Amino acid sequence: NLKLWLRCGDKAEPESTTSIARSDFYTDFDGTNDYVSVATSAHQTTKGTISGWFYPVLDGDQTLFSVGTASSGKVRALFLNGANLKFIGYSADWDTTVDIVTNTWYHLALTWDGNNVVVYVNGIAYPNSSLTLNTPDGTELKIGTATWTNNYYFDGAISNLSLYQTALDAQT
Repeated sequence: NLKLWLRCGDKAEPESTTSIARSDFYTDFDGTNDYVSVATSAHQTTKGTISGWFYPVLDGDQTLFSVGTASSGKVRALFLNGANLKFIGYSADWDTTVDIVTNTWYHLALTWDGNNVVVYVNGIAYPNSSLTLNTPDGTELKIGTATWTNNYYFDGAISNLSLYQTALDAQT
């Protein structure tokens, strides 16, 4: 089982200021042009998980992470549409109905297994089994922007992004 673990960090936050179970390292994204691009094909499976800690500082259209390619449009992403958390999935977009509050750390996970998608927000599952998913192609994972365009930049902090080739649940 492949795990890509991005422990990014140019900022350290003292443990006394947070009680969440994450590393003390995170990377700031300015919402203008910051992102991380990782060459990988690990997302090209019928099941998988992408998870991490996210701290948005502004509402607005912004991508937390995305995989896939613009040429075919076959992508997967977690996206903030204003304060609302959305799954983007190549004509299988889904509004999770979860509102994300700014200036708050969230542990978010996107899992897929066949056509079953679950978005976890701080361990609470928001499932959807009515989507018809296409397996993303391309060899890119982008953190902080969309793979289909260099736009929708994330404004906030991200820590401990992980990519698995299995669909995890709330206990794993």
